[in-house]
Amino acid sequence: MAPAQSGEADSIEALWADARTELDAVQTHEELEPLRLRWLGRRGRITLRLRGLGELDEAERPAAGAELNRLKGFISETLQMRHAELSAPVETPDIDVSLPGRAVETGGIHPCTAVMDEVEDFFAGLGYCTASGPEVEYESYNFDALNIPEDHPARTMHDTLYINAPVGRQGRQLLRTHTSPIQVRLLERQAPPVYAVSMGRTYRSDAPDATHIPMFHQIEGIVVDEGISFADLKGTIELFLRSFFGPDTEVRLRPSYFPFTEPSAEVDVRGSGGDWLEVMGCGLMHPKVLQGCGIDSARYSGFAFGMGVERLTMLRFGFADLRALISGDIDFLRQFR
Repeated sequence: MAPAQSGEADSIEALWADARTELDAVQTHEELEPLRLRWLGRRGRITLRLRGLGELDEAERPAAGAELNRLKGFISETLQMRHAELSAPVETPDIDVSLPGRAVETGGIHPCTAVMDEVEDFFAGLGYCTASGPEVEYESYNFDALNIPEDHPARTMHDTLYINAPVGRQGRQLLRTHTSPIQVRLLERQAPPVYAVSMGRTYRSDAPDATHIPMFHQIEGIVVDEGISFADLKGTIELFLRSFFGPDTEVRLRPSYFPFTEPSAEVDVRGSGGDWLEVMGCGLMHPKVLQGCGIDSARYSGFAFGMGVERLTMLRFGFADLRALISGDIDFLRQFR
């Protein structure tokens, strides 16, 4: 069956019907992966619908998000069942059973991808949309719009990878050092209320070691609406972390500083050994950031939070060296399938 166009406005009932039809029609292993990508891939039909939840009325988002996630789980489970069915041995006199078999090992989702999918699904259930932006960014978006002054250490060559290209009115080009520029671009084109998460690759001029790699992933969230307070931020973070790490997870917020939020805080969770482990930074949106995006800071307020995907993955699965995630070690990755 031909894949649906990404822009069509199928009802969820129609998606269920199409999914069942395509799954029932699978006859070979070779059809499984294209079907999975067509529905669950980064540009899949379910993924695009989840990203578009922010376009629905606020009252419709929770039910639509829950139903789409139920369909996502149904497709994933059915694909596994079809794989098992197609892998079942078939008795045939044409096979010489004395010959050694050829092992066919199936792949699995990388642990960082699994964490990003889980976080995206959680916030989609709260009615958040998913935003994206370019990895090659301008200084104006990466620094200026986020209230990071020219003399800030993060703007030096020590931390930032600059592109050798002509300097335009938006400053030099660089590989984005965080995903926060996505939030600025979103606020420029969308009037409040805004409830969104963004995620993707970021780059720093760091030598690889147990806690640093030059390319890593970030997840950030942003909310801008009338009457948003620090209590909303704290409640959202606690709800997410207890969903991700477990309902009994202890969470604390410590005062901190970020140029683009005020007040700001670092967020810790208590580990199994009793130690506090830092997991993210957060704060209320700085009025200068809102004003720079053309938003009335006297009427609207908001909050933002950001976390490293590799950091969350390490804490979730209990290993201590970031480099393991980019080593390509099959034995290491096999344990996460």
